[in-house]
Amino acid sequence: DLEGEIIMTNALAIENLGKNMSVNKVIGRNILEFIKDMPLLTKAVETYIERGRKPFDLPSIRINKQFMAIKGRLILNGTILVIENVTNRKNAEDKLAEANIKLQELDRMKSMFIASMSHELRTPLNSIIGFTGLILQGISGKVDDEAKKDLQIVFNSSKHLLSLINDVIDISKIEAERLEVYLEEIELDDVLKEAVTTVSRDAEDKKLSIKTDAPRGLRIVSDKKRLLQCVLNLMSNAVKYTVKGSIELKAVKKADILEISVQDTGIGIKKRGPAKTL
Repeated sequence: DLEGEIIMTNALAIENLGKNMSVNKVIGRNILEFIKDMPLLTKAVETYIERGRKPFDLPSIRINKQFMAIKGRLILNGTILVIENVTNRKNAEDKLAEANIKLQELDRMKSMFIASMSHELRTPLNSIIGFTGLILQGISGKVDDEAKKDLQIVFNSSKHLLSLINDVIDISKIEAERLEVYLEEIELDDVLKEAVTTVSRDAEDKKLSIKTDAPRGLRIVSDKKRLLQCVLNLMSNAVKYTVKGSIELKAVKKADILEISVQDTGIGIKKRGPAKTL
């Protein structure tokens, strides 16, 4: 009741609270005195009374090696406590959480394995790219046109494969939480120039003009490798999906922010439709 006296209960509720008493011996006792050996429940009931008997929920408290979910609700001129044994559910949740931890560890190990294997693959691939490039330049001797075409295919395919391997390495590092960022003061001109130089041969083959519009001599604090990777991805996509016309690489300083953008005359990116609500 409103005074805290237990006026009605049942044997299962008493058992769930870890008491070895009959119903008759429990009725008439004060609830706070009855549960004084359960600090969490006592605190919840005291707070419930102090705050004008607002509903409370204890999702899981341990009582005699069992887990109980207890709810308190105001009814008429008193309070009802609902005590539910959730031991099986709690054990299942704990097992699921443990399984998730193991899965996360396996996923982390998988990512580390992929990163390690990708590094191993990259070493011989760099040799293929390097020696193929030397042969194409004629350093190893004269190469006829037919062989040069075949070597160019090998060279381009190897570079494409290396790019895919680098992407796999980065993704696996992110998943394994091992991706490192090295911040330093760098020249923006150097990053943009390297990106343009890398895609210039492919752009020339498609007769695409590249224009750069960026402030000269601007020094920024960033990870040069990661920034170059971002700009190069944008430029590579622009060259890949532009049949004719031009590509513009632009950098604009806005207060403490540097905005880098790539614009091309290609097919563009398809606009997303309106969001659907289920």
